[in-house]
Amino acid sequence: MKRSLLAAFVVACGLLLSAQLARAADPGPKKFLEEIYRHYGADGDAIDFAGADGETVFSQSLVDLIRTDREQAAGEAGALDFDPICMCQDFNIKAVKVTVMPGLGDHTMASVSFTNFDQPQKINVDLVKTPAGWRIDDLHGPDVASLKDYLKEALGK
Repeated sequence: MKRSLLAAFVVACGLLLSAQLARAADPGPKKFLEEIYRHYGADGDAIDFAGADGETVFSQSLVDLIRTDREQAAGEAGALDFDPICMCQDFNIKAVKVTVMPGLGDHTMASVSFTNFDQPQKINVDLVKTPAGWRIDDLHGPDVASLKDYLKEALGK
């Protein structure tokens, strides 16, 4: 009897520890977005969204569209002639505020408000959780209602 109670206790502790480690490994959508926008300060380096950083930021379907646009442009400016994270060409982002809506499992939406060169901006973000963590699946800004739709239309898809 004591042995089975001890075994049950050890298993329960293991499950609790596993759950805590999983939560620590997944910072959640808010922290994910805050980390991305941290790159866009005055001395920041924009994310190489069409390069190696693409899969760490965007869903596979969105990064595929971005890369196809870049490839078809053949060294010229493609349809995506702006940084999709800030929907701008130049940046000096400050006062970032991320608000995450309650999600449905592996999908959620967030609103990111910030100032860029002292001009208020707001971008809505669709997020999807992948085995590698949260990724941006679409962006919606004042001039681009849906980045995915914008790219699909430009690519004739």
